[in-house]
Amino acid sequence: MTTSAPHRLAAGNASDIHGGAYLDDLRDARLTCLRGSAWITVDGEQRDIVLEPGESFVVDSSRPVLVQALRAGGRLDLRITPPALPRHPPAHGWMQSLRARFGTAAAAARAA
Repeated sequence: MTTSAPHRLAAGNASDIHGGAYLDDLRDARLTCLRGSAWITVDGEQRDIVLEPGESFVVDSSRPVLVQALRAGGRLDLRITPPALPRHPPAHGWMQSLRARFGTAAAAARAA
């Protein structure tokens, strides 16, 4: 029996995974099983996650993640969706003061 070593993947689509894949830097990324059964192990944790087609798992750790097909020789298609970019917080504090000051001055200049 031949076993291939796991290879490294980044965010994007990973299809036809044989022997497993290491996923790095994917905290808060969503792993979605598209075909086959995925066996997911977060490095250093006791738990294992098994995904069937259509099921997802959001990575809740900064540790490397190993993904393998649950069945030897089975095909595994996996979608890796990176976390959404954080939204900018609303302007407040000094920015509001600047807007109020310049907005009021500009309005007064237009009125004159």
